[in-house]
Amino acid sequence: MKQRILVFVLVLSVMLACSIDPLFRKREITQNPPVSTTLPELPPQNLDLEADPTTPLLTDIPPIAFVATAWCVPGSGSEILLMNADGSGIVCVTKMRGQDNDPNWSADGQKIVFVSDRNGGSEIFLMNPDGSDQQQITFTDANEFYPAFSPDGEYIVYASEISGIHHLETMELDTGAVSRIEFNNMKSYNCVYPEWSPDGDWLVFSCFGEDLKAGIYKSHPDGSDLQLLQAGPLHHPVWSPDGKLIAFDGEPAGCKFEIYVMKSDGSGMRQITEHPEGCGGFNKHPAWSPDGEKLIFNSYRKFGDTNGSELFSINLDGSGEKQLTFSYNEELFTSPIDAVWSPVR
Repeated sequence: MKQRILVFVLVLSVMLACSIDPLFRKREITQNPPVSTTLPELPPQNLDLEADPTTPLLTDIPPIAFVATAWCVPGSGSEILLMNADGSGIVCVTKMRGQDNDPNWSADGQKIVFVSDRNGGSEIFLMNPDGSDQQQITFTDANEFYPAFSPDGEYIVYASEISGIHHLETMELDTGAVSRIEFNNMKSYNCVYPEWSPDGDWLVFSCFGEDLKAGIYKSHPDGSDLQLLQAGPLHHPVWSPDGKLIAFDGEPAGCKFEIYVMKSDGSGMRQITEHPEGCGGFNKHPAWSPDGEKLIFNSYRKFGDTNGSELFSINLDGSGEKQLTFSYNEELFTSPIDAVWSPVR
């Protein structure tokens, strides 16, 4: 009799264990539900290697980042893309809805800083060059634009805009501490397009408005020793890799935008490009090659029956102009602009 009771108890215990265990396992799963997002899940887009086996892997990151109206994911707008120095190997790296703009490389080529409105206002983000680990680093009521790294990668400088007034600010990346740059205790000014000199001692930027005469200026990062380098409607100043020259665009004659170069003290200004369409042409946003021998820029032109922007490169003496992109023949993107060359490639 005792043996029958023991067998009965053993069978009952096994049945209870089998019925209870799935319940506990199900409870463990439901304690950590998937994180929901405000956007629906997106299907693979045409640069996903699984969706398109002809797309190259990003083992060798193309050295030029640029912005274009792209269709990297459904509903996206301007995106950040990469390409090789000859215009080949174009890949999309941001792959997000919204507008992504103003890319800039860190000096070691390991990070890209950029601006996006994907979460509302215009905020600054960081990412790896392959598009991974995209992180928002500003959270303000202002709109931030034109970020650039310090040479040591510890800071960024950028323009912050509220109610049409643009100030320059720096952020320490480790702590997130932000400092507004003031020039001789000047509380209000309009300055944009800041860039750090390769030695870290200077910033160069473009100013406009009543408080500062329109033109290209430089100052130390704390705002001291403000100097006007060239007056006029001049924009997008960028240092050469050796810090001896500054390239920029503008329309000093009031007729067309061209690319210019001057010495770091503002002397020796000379024109590099000559737009083939003459008055009304736009050559804009220069960026240096790592060896300092070429510039890349975007040019607005008529291409057959199409008007738009394409990217070009040119030698520093004005020779060897070469068209790099042909987006009017592409299905992925159109009107590439604002190219920047990785300093280490």
